[in-house]
Amino acid sequence: APVPLPEHMCKAAGLNTPCYSTAAGAYQMIRPTWTRLRDQLGLEDFSKDSQDRAAVELLRQNGIIAMIEAGEIEAAIKKAGKVWAGLPGNTYQQSPKQLQYALDRFAEGQLRFAPFP
Repeated sequence: APVPLPEHMCKAAGLNTPCYSTAAGAYQMIRPTWTRLRDQLGLEDFSKDSQDRAAVELLRQNGIIAMIEAGEIEAAIKKAGKVWAGLPGNTYQQSPKQLQYALDRFAEGQLRFAPFP
């Protein structure tokens, strides 16, 4: 079910209040993004594997996977922040993690971008 967002988040997104989020799953994808990726990839469920595949595809479509493969990790994380509010570089007014935190998680192997067939 849609969740009401605070007024400052609605304004940051250019929306009138009240506004709502449909973000769901491990990557907090909003319904239109999930539906588009689900259809593009032919995903049949909302399982962990399907969510992972959709997230990697979203990164690929935004040129972020290529940046990671080129070793441009800091730039990739910042660019991914335009897609995910929890990462540095976002414009969603949602208190993202600091860049060093994200870099540390990547170095520890907690942020992984495994290719899918």
